[in-house]
Amino acid sequence: MTDKQTPPTSSDSTKSTDNPKPASAIKNRAKPTTSTRKSAIAAPVRKRSKTAVLALICSVAALAGLGGGYVWQNQQHMGLMQELVAQNQAQLQATEQQLQQLINQQQTATLASAEKLAFDALKPVQKEIAQLNSVTESLKQNDPTDWLVHEAEYLIRIASRAMWLEKDAKVAIDLLIDADIRIKELNDPQYLPVRQFINQDIESLKLLPKLATDDVILKLIALSGQISDLPIAMAHLPDTTEAAADFELTENATDWRENLTKTWQKFMADFVKVKRRTANVEALLTPSQQQNLRQNLQLKMQLSQWAASQHNNALYDTSLTEIQAWLADYFDMDDEKVKNFHQAIQLLKSEIIELTLPKKLDSLKAIRAIIKGKSQRFEHQKEIQVPLQETKESEIKGIPKEGNVPELPTKEDKTTNGDNGAII
Repeated sequence: MTDKQTPPTSSDSTKSTDNPKPASAIKNRAKPTTSTRKSAIAAPVRKRSKTAVLALICSVAALAGLGGGYVWQNQQHMGLMQELVAQNQAQLQATEQQLQQLINQQQTATLASAEKLAFDALKPVQKEIAQLNSVTESLKQNDPTDWLVHEAEYLIRIASRAMWLEKDAKVAIDLLIDADIRIKELNDPQYLPVRQFINQDIESLKLLPKLATDDVILKLIALSGQISDLPIAMAHLPDTTEAAADFELTENATDWRENLTKTWQKFMADFVKVKRRTANVEALLTPSQQQNLRQNLQLKMQLSQWAASQHNNALYDTSLTEIQAWLADYFDMDDEKVKNFHQAIQLLKSEIIELTLPKKLDSLKAIRAIIKGKSQRFEHQKEIQVPLQETKESEIKGIPKEGNVPELPTKEDKTTNGDNGAII
């Protein structure tokens, strides 16, 4: 607020009007000097308005109240914010603690499950390790040349199967010779009895006759292809019971009557001939019957082939005998093809398609006895080493035995073993 000057009084105005001044004085008054203005400004204002002072005080009080209210409200807001921050921090800490507890529980459960699975998985591993240790010990005890003995035993076993199942003595002899070569490479006197048995088996098989199964089957196949060319007997006439008439003329003149009779009989025989037979004349075969006959003959040939492949001598001989009977009954035996076919079948009947082989090989029993003796000696040595092996297994750490499930370790007890890195 600015200070205001008081207006001039009536006395003053009267004085001014009563005492007029010159123009120079008025001029000087209208334009005061610098010193005069300074003195007027510096003079205190003595008179002020009461209303202005009261308004000023009210304004200051209002401003002070507004400022105080703002400060108080700001303090309240700050206090509320601090309380909210404290509550949020407390909730956050509580949530973190709950999460940490859940994580610890989950880790504990996972660790316990993993350890149980590891223990369960290590049980078969422990058994396999024991088996591998036993195999390793057996390999240490075995002779480096023992594989030759086992190979010879395998060859003899295959020879026996070839002899019993395939009835092939030649294959069995070749396998026995190979087995004898394997044992000979050992150059060990303890295997001489086995070689003796092997050679006995070889010589006994060599004394057996050789089978002609393959040759027989091939010949039967070749003969089957010739059946269609064999001629069938169209009619079968039995022999006549009458003797042939003698129409030969003599040169004696006295026999003119006999010669005339013979000439007449011969003339009549050329026109009419009557012969008497002891059996009936068989009827001719129709084309369909001929076809069926050839097909049945083919089936008999195939049956003979199967019997030869199965070394069934009885069925083989029966089939060939029936083939020969059909040839004699229905085919022209005067034809050269039929005769040769019949002779070929007769030769096949004399071939050997079945052998009486030995029931067992003495060499197989001998070599198995030697292998079994070695195995028993190894088992005896293994029984001696069992306590030492169990002691070594008990020293293994981190692998629980069956029936002993360890307790789960706590966080304070989990330390790492420096020897094997397991948690103890």
